[in-house]
This record gives sequence, C-alpha cells and structure tokens, in this order.
Amino acid sequence: MTVRLSVEVGVGDIQLPGDARKDVDVAPGRHEELTLPPAGGGENTGTLDLDLQVGVGQAEVTRAAP
Repeated sequence: MTVRLSVEVGVGDIQLPGDARKDVDVAPGRHEELTLPPAGGGENTGTLDLDLQVGVGQAEVTRAAP
C-alpha cells in the first residue's frame, strides 16, 4: 500500500521510515509531506493518507514489510 504523509510538529521531531533512530532533530515548526511506496516492493493495493499533527513531542511513522 502506498502511504501519503503530511506531518506537522509544533516543537519536536519527525521520525520516518529510513531515518536513523539516533537522528533526533528537535526544531520548532517542522512540516514534511512525502509519499512512501509499498513496503518491501509489494503490490500497490491502495493509498493510505496520514495527516499527523503533534503540538510538542515526536511523530514517528514505522512500517512492517509483508
């Protein structure tokens, strides 16, 4: 499944698939938009839209391969 992300963090960090776990970058007003292809090169069976908003803290997106 394809995943379209819109992530906004007021003060904190955004951790996405492929980011190093120890790479924590706390900053104010972070916003990222991206599209992730199906995990593990799997078949595209649809699209999941995620709109994540965090005031203070960390937004973390992880995926499991089929």
